[in-house]
Amino acid sequence: MTPPEKIVWQDRAPQGSRPFLQPIAVAIVCAVFICLILIMGIMDLRRLDKTLVGILENRAAGIVGVVQRLAQENLNNLVQASQQKEDRPFVPVAAEAFSPQKLLINALVQLGQEVDNHWKKDRLSEDYLRKFADEKGLLMIAVMNRKGQCVFQSRSLPPELVPDNSSAKITMELFNQLGRENKIGFVALRRKDGSGTIVIALDPAGLRFWGTKVSVEKALQELGGGQGQGMSYFMITDTHEKILASAGKLPEKWKPADMH
Repeated sequence: MTPPEKIVWQDRAPQGSRPFLQPIAVAIVCAVFICLILIMGIMDLRRLDKTLVGILENRAAGIVGVVQRLAQENLNNLVQASQQKEDRPFVPVAAEAFSPQKLLINALVQLGQEVDNHWKKDRLSEDYLRKFADEKGLLMIAVMNRKGQCVFQSRSLPPELVPDNSSAKITMELFNQLGRENKIGFVALRRKDGSGTIVIALDPAGLRFWGTKVSVEKALQELGGGQGQGMSYFMITDTHEKILASAGKLPEKWKPADMH
């Protein structure tokens, strides 16, 4: 008698399904790992970027602090020198200034020399002087001939400076008087041949601006122009966004809006 046969049931997946599912599973796993690696890389880059920005900001803050300290020292020296009362007669500046306010006077002398160059080329006009004075933050510019007569002026003196005589003629004696009364500050640049004098006058606001400007420029020079600090460009402005000093070369890709 033959033993009963065993019946074995075997389920098989349809042909072709296993080879299709395995590549998909491998692809999904690889995609997950790639996404995780990318996410971790992006997070690391962001952390690195924040770290570098923090280092640069701290470095810049340190440099700004040094410039501010040096500029304040220069400005204090300038203020102390201006407060020294000297009863000396007026002497026009011929070439270079050797007074305690050397930095400020030299800067104003350069402006006077620029006006003188236009005078030599017969390009001088009151419209030019008016525009030049406004751009440079000056109270007024007066050009006098050999006899001391004013031949060009950017504007008339404000009435509050000469309340007793609002129509007073512009003369060197008038500038000396206003200077002694501490109403204005001025520098007179006399031409070498004695054919005329250029007067640069400043009101208190102009004196503050130019005093701050030359103090900051001197501080930047003492710092080596920022080149020794690893800076490619450095610019300092006042509260009215007027440039006080700058060093280096402005990157070509930068736009004026990037500076704010």
